[in-house]
Amino acid sequence: MSKYFFGIVILLLCANNIVAQATSFTEKIKQAEEARLSQNYDKVQRLIDDAYRLAQKAGSNEGMAIALHEGAKALIESGKSPVRSRTKALRMLKESNTLTIDANLKSKNRELLASLNPNVPKPPDNSGVMAVETPKLPDNVLKVIDDKMPGAEKRQSDMNAQIASLNVEKVALEKAMRAKEKELEAMTEAQLRQQFLLSRQQNLLDSLSIHMLGDSLLLTRQEMELNERDSQLALQSSQRNLLAVISLAVLVIAAGLFYRYRTLRKLNKLLEQKNHDIAAAHQRSDELLLNILPIAVAEELKMTGAAAARQHDMVTVLFTDFVDFSRVAAGMTPAQLVKELDYCFRAFDEISGRYQLEKIKTIGDAYMCAGGLKADDNDHPVRVVKAALEMRQFIETWKAEKERNNTPAFDVRIGIHTGPLVAGVVGTHKFAYDIWGNTVNVAARMEEGSKPGKVNVSGTTYNFVKDHFKFTPRGPIPAKNIGNVEMFFVDAAA
Repeated sequence: MSKYFFGIVILLLCANNIVAQATSFTEKIKQAEEARLSQNYDKVQRLIDDAYRLAQKAGSNEGMAIALHEGAKALIESGKSPVRSRTKALRMLKESNTLTIDANLKSKNRELLASLNPNVPKPPDNSGVMAVETPKLPDNVLKVIDDKMPGAEKRQSDMNAQIASLNVEKVALEKAMRAKEKELEAMTEAQLRQQFLLSRQQNLLDSLSIHMLGDSLLLTRQEMELNERDSQLALQSSQRNLLAVISLAVLVIAAGLFYRYRTLRKLNKLLEQKNHDIAAAHQRSDELLLNILPIAVAEELKMTGAAAARQHDMVTVLFTDFVDFSRVAAGMTPAQLVKELDYCFRAFDEISGRYQLEKIKTIGDAYMCAGGLKADDNDHPVRVVKAALEMRQFIETWKAEKERNNTPAFDVRIGIHTGPLVAGVVGTHKFAYDIWGNTVNVAARMEEGSKPGKVNVSGTTYNFVKDHFKFTPRGPIPAKNIGNVEMFFVDAAA
């Protein structure tokens, strides 16, 4: 859009310049006409030259033709340097006729041309000398003068031919004069005197005719040279104008290409930034999704928009719970309470991650994670128990530090059970990955049946890990809504 606007502005400026120039040369011509009527011919020539240049710059052939007509008229009326004025006026009138298409102006030009080349006889005088007719230029010479074709070589050839013809006529005239001399020998003195006067007059007429013919040829040659020079100047002016137009076009094209280059560069940078932002956002969303869901479930959710629930034959579930949480929390401000819970759960997250366990959720002060939700995960019971022992050790260290500072601290109970369950994603808004089944309930009862600072496992889990740890058997213990369950405290690694 900026390119089209720039072009329109240039066209408007050019149009305004042309209108201003047209007004200027018209005014100059009017001023020249007024100066001519006032017989200030020097001022006329200056004004006519200015008007011609302005009309030429504006591309007005009619303006140049009118200026040339007025200039020729002023030259004829001025009476200065007749030969030079006549030559210049003749050239200006012919150029005016070439430029104009106005019939009225052409007619005025012809009238002035006729005044420069009269073909009527002069009236007789009383000097006793025979009246002579103003000699008329030969038709072929006038054809050379009036020839408007640009072929300078053709006009030069024709003029040379005319000069040769004059030489032939001169030789013939000399022969005739010698014949006349022979005739004079037989004449009387009176006849000789009369014949001498007649011959003298005839020689004078012939000399004048030849002189005028030579002047005409000289004028023709000068006009040809002026026309050739004008043609060269016009060609140079056209070349300069063409070069200026080409330069302007190149500048406009270069400016357009530069603007397009800068625009594309800005758009590419903007596109790169957008792509970078999109990639960063995509990576962030993937990271958030993996923080919520296992890798397999997250990939399925991205691919299909949903994740089907899966049946797992053996999963080890770990529950933790802070002892006397409500009592200890009553002595803390809400900000302190959230800060301490966040500190503990962050540690649990770090431990679960190192042992490749899936964090399921936190419920109040309870924390749940599980192992065995990935394919080909056979040693998950051992890793879950190791994670539980590290969680217990973290809480004991944290609790000892709190007691040294006389600040409230929690104690923890941990329960573990191994068995089959169902895992999947629930909900469409703020969806969550969760697990269901009797295994989850039994793991919760293992935590409820544990003691502060103890890791309590079911008999099922004990059978999977008994070779890796030291245990304290507890025997069958009643579990709510389940019945008696064999339980063991994990003391330490074997």
